[in-house]
Order: sequence, then structure tokens, then C-alpha cells
Amino acid sequence: MGAKEHSLASWFLGFAFPIPVGGILIFYVFLHRAMLIAPEKLWIPFGVFTTIQMLFAPLFYWANRGEARKQAGMPLLHVVSCGYFLALLLAGGYFAGSLGLVAPMTARAFMVGSAVIIPLAFGVVYWVRRQKW
Repeated sequence: MGAKEHSLASWFLGFAFPIPVGGILIFYVFLHRAMLIAPEKLWIPFGVFTTIQMLFAPLFYWANRGEARKQAGMPLLHVVSCGYFLALLLAGGYFAGSLGLVAPMTARAFMVGSAVIIPLAFGVVYWVRRQKW
């Protein structure tokens, strides 16, 4: 018998659980307390990261379901993972520049680099895993 299929609700719960933990540790403790950024400036970045997290929960559920993996194989999970990491890195670069954590030019270079390197890295990992060495 195969692995137990999880419900969509359990995937949402699994993706929602880190939000308050990350919100407290990253946004309150690190950015507000340590970096002295006003809380008013942190609500939009927190909302964007929360939205990304919750939008990708059903995509990961769909890509990880047994029948989806049988039909498309692992490429579907690789595409969803790549999109998730890319969205997080692009949002992180944008807000790092807009909050003054890094210079705007550095933030733009980071976002362009991420847009190139992340898909390449996921593509290489997928290609290597398919090889019959």
C-alpha cells in the first residue's frame, strides 16, 4: 500500500503554520527590533509573503498528489518548487531594496540573478535526476 494521501486542508495548515512563527521572528524581532524598521513599513511585505505562501499551498498539493505525479512525473513538482522559490526571492529582493536594507541597484541585481539562476538550478537538478548513470 502506498503513502497516505493528505487532504488539501492539511496542506493549507502545513503552509499556514510557519506564517506566525516567521512573522514574529523575521518581521518583528529581526526587521523591527534589530534593524529598527517601523512596523508600518512591514505590513505590506508581510502580506505579500503570506500571500505567496498561501497561493502556493494548493499548487504543491496538486503537484504532489499521486495521480498528478504518475501523469506528469517529477517535472510538475520541480516547476511548482521553482516558482515558489523564485517568487520568494523576487519579493525578498524587492522589499530589501525598498526598505533600505540593501542599495536599490544591489536589489535589482539580486532579482535579475535570481530570475536566471533559480530556473537553471532547478533545470539542472531535474536533468541530473533523469540521467541513467
